[in-house]
Amino acid sequence: SAAAHYNNREDTHRRLDSDSDTLQQKNFNNWVKAMLIASAVRPMYSILDLACGKGGDLPKWAKQEIGHYVGVDIAYKSITDAIQRYNGQQNRAGCNFPAIWCAGNFCKSNFFQELEKVEKGVRFDAVSCQFAIHYSWTSEQDARTALKNAARRLKPGGLFVGTTTDANVLVKKLQDAPGLNFGNRYRQSSHDEISFDVKLDYFDKTFSDHSPFGIRYRFYLKDAVDDCEECLVHFPTFRKIAMEVGLELVEHINLHDF
Repeated sequence: SAAAHYNNREDTHRRLDSDSDTLQQKNFNNWVKAMLIASAVRPMYSILDLACGKGGDLPKWAKQEIGHYVGVDIAYKSITDAIQRYNGQQNRAGCNFPAIWCAGNFCKSNFFQELEKVEKGVRFDAVSCQFAIHYSWTSEQDARTALKNAARRLKPGGLFVGTTTDANVLVKKLQDAPGLNFGNRYRQSSHDEISFDVKLDYFDKTFSDHSPFGIRYRFYLKDAVDDCEECLVHFPTFRKIAMEVGLELVEHINLHDF
């Protein structure tokens, strides 16, 4: 599960080689998130950060001078690491906003009740979900619940901002691949190394718009993600459900065009 994967994962960012593909990918992703956050957030905004992980985005929120922050993650270990990072940055005058933390699954119906225990009745100027909404796409119920949980916590006029993989790109690459996976191999010290790999667990490479949920693949990123199960997010269905729970599309763009 995603919780087990991230509970067992170390924070490797500081140990990556400066010329590694993984670090360059992380730096690009961080730049995109920083620009996205800067475009959506204003000073003194209240923020609900779904799947906040180990707190790697805290400096991005601090730069926008937010007024209040709630971080949520399914992995308890990630929450404890995020709290340590927050306390360390607060001591260095990096994070001067109050923060509350909650271990919970934003894809489940009881998430709202769990959040009420730490932040009763509070609505937010922005809800963020970075590189994680695909974990809710295991079923229509989880996908719908995740978006409903985000929408019901927004103030009127509030923004939901997020990033995920582009299903159209993944599907094309998988269909063009000779086997059930595609990735990047390179030569390292006289043997082949894999930088990243996307692999299907089943033999059917047909993807139907009529069955957009539970299309699982396994993702590996060297020194960062160890064969973690993720799901394709069918964006037309995402948009339809988002509208049904009260959200309106403002912008949808591939990161390469951002």
